[in-house]
Amino acid sequence: MQWRSRRENKKLRAYVDFVPLIDCAFTLIIFFAVSTTLITTRAGMNVNLPGARTSQRMPLNVQISIKEDKTIWFEDIPINEDSSLTSLVQRRLKEAPGSSFIINSDKTISYEQLIHVLDLVRSAGAEKIALAAEKIYEEKNKKKK
Repeated sequence: MQWRSRRENKKLRAYVDFVPLIDCAFTLIIFFAVSTTLITTRAGMNVNLPGARTSQRMPLNVQISIKEDKTIWFEDIPINEDSSLTSLVQRRLKEAPGSSFIINSDKTISYEQLIHVLDLVRSAGAEKIALAAEKIYEEKNKKKK
């Protein structure tokens, strides 16, 4: 009779532990979920924009914002005088000719103030100017009249 020890009878089996793999996958999913929310936010100052049904997305280039308290911002730079806005627009056009300028105006700002800023940007030499608006989505279930 042959005597075998317990160790000789057991075979070593290789296996893959999936728990660390699942941890890594969930970590990546959370990372991409958080990073995509940061990417999709609109650039520029936080302005309460008016709504329009025909608004379209444009590639963001230069943001000029008019806030509710009538302060003007060139991207993240507050503007105190009209000449400084004109010089910033001219400088941007020298750095990147053909830049587009998007004006974000709060809906409580008067038409006169908006036209004044639009005039300043246009007189500085900008040709591609757009006014920002929030997209208004109509309900799909509304009955056509």
